[in-house]
Amino acid sequence: MVDTRAARLGTLHELTKLVPVAIFAETLGYHPTTIERHSIASGATYAQYIGALTVGADSAP
Repeated sequence: MVDTRAARLGTLHELTKLVPVAIFAETLGYHPTTIERHSIASGATYAQYIGALTVGADSAP
């Protein structure tokens, strides 16, 4: 049997790596603090993503 809670939390954990916390929370109806906790637990912050894009843009011709 599949543990639905574990599946839901695992999905939240992965999605927080891809979407900014504020947008993700509003879209799914979660409190931003809840999604932020999942984001921190996943080791991903949207700021890291933006930083990577900025570095890439600086080296573009």
